[in-house]
Amino acid sequence: MNDWGKETASKLRAEAQSIAQEAAAQLHREKLRNDQGPRLWNEVREHTKAKCANLNREYGEDVLTIMEVQNRNLDVRFKAPSGKIHELKATFEPSSANNALHWKTSGHRMNESQAGSCELTIKNDVVSLLSGAHPYTTESIAEKMLEDLLLG
Repeated sequence: MNDWGKETASKLRAEAQSIAQEAAAQLHREKLRNDQGPRLWNEVREHTKAKCANLNREYGEDVLTIMEVQNRNLDVRFKAPSGKIHELKATFEPSSANNALHWKTSGHRMNESQAGSCELTIKNDVVSLLSGAHPYTTESIAEKMLEDLLLG
């Protein structure tokens, strides 16, 4: 008699162990994103608020207004020199690794809009923002969102 039963049971145990390890790794990644992601989002919001205040001060007029800053949302309005109002809406969801931060602007020429997004990536248990395979700082993300709003 051959050892088919023994070999097959061993393969099944190895497969079950592999599935359990991947599930544990996925849970660990989710925990890291949920623990560290909100801090990154808070930094993006704080940089955005500071850059709005700085631009308003430098321009000599309140052209940027923060309408809403909540745990998961950011809404900024820009009063263009034409008098038209442009809007930036950003949303953050740490559990959505591939689309954790996304934003859209509206009110541009011929109703064109600008959109962008970042994913949360993990390297050596450190979560960071990534867009198009390029890492970004929280400050550079704030600048990108505001540039899309102002110059889009």
